[in-house]
Amino acid sequence: MLSNALLIVTNVITLLLIMVVGLLLGKRGSLSEPTQNQLAKLLNTIITPCLILTNMPEKSNEETWKIFAKTFVIMMVILAASAVLAQVLFRRQPRDLKITLRYSIIYGNIGYLGVPLVQATFGGEAMVYVAVGGAAFNLMVWTHGIWLMGSGEEKLSSKAILNPGTLCFLLGVLLMVLGQRLPEPADKAVSLLAGMNTPLAMLIVGAQMASADIRSIFYDKTLYFTSFVRLIFVPVCVLVALLPLHLERMLYLTMVILSACPVATLSSTFSQLYHRDAKTGARAVIQSTILSLLTLPALTVLAQILYEFIW
Repeated sequence: MLSNALLIVTNVITLLLIMVVGLLLGKRGSLSEPTQNQLAKLLNTIITPCLILTNMPEKSNEETWKIFAKTFVIMMVILAASAVLAQVLFRRQPRDLKITLRYSIIYGNIGYLGVPLVQATFGGEAMVYVAVGGAAFNLMVWTHGIWLMGSGEEKLSSKAILNPGTLCFLLGVLLMVLGQRLPEPADKAVSLLAGMNTPLAMLIVGAQMASADIRSIFYDKTLYFTSFVRLIFVPVCVLVALLPLHLERMLYLTMVILSACPVATLSSTFSQLYHRDAKTGARAVIQSTILSLLTLPALTVLAQILYEFIW
């Protein structure tokens, strides 16, 4: 358990250091707002979809499909419930700020913090849960997430649904059904592009903070409320709700860990792309990431103790 806590601390500090680099580049004018917009577009239309494709399960058999279905449904229910909760919050806030805050509550940074923590805790056996949970997460991001950021009111169009993220998800499912991988050069290219996701996202978040009041991160009550819902309220609800379902230990703990991650960097980069409140999105990412140093290890340990005590 101590090693898991140290892993979280190490990963969070790494994220913050990359953000600082982005902040310094923003202060110097090397990452101006037009450049941030272009990088956000590159990240959200090319690099993140490549990450989706690389994280899909590779093998297809009866057991894999059972795990896929169970994990996929649970993650979709968690995200859908979070979306319903977010929809009733922040009603008095300005439109652009309201959309960014709601997005921040629904979507967590499962890729950089959740995945390595699950892998360190359970090893390679648990990665199928992470891959399928990530697939459900990405499907929601590229459908509901785009709908929310795009307007929050209009119905989903075919153009919104058939975006790079969902197309890569569908391609990943097809490859899993066929038991195939992309040709080696293409597979390597996709993996290399996917590897750019975390550092580029952190640089953008840091650059967005260059023109913001960083001290306000620690005095904004609305941000603290957002972090509370994202880091404590949602994962505690997941922790309690899943206990009666008699899930496999690895699946149960994986879902709790993924639901307890801090605000996704997509909250900031999508806000940039769709002209919402990107600075607040960046502040939410930074504040929740810092606070997750305390909440994520505590919830991980609590979930393990409760599971062992009950089952």
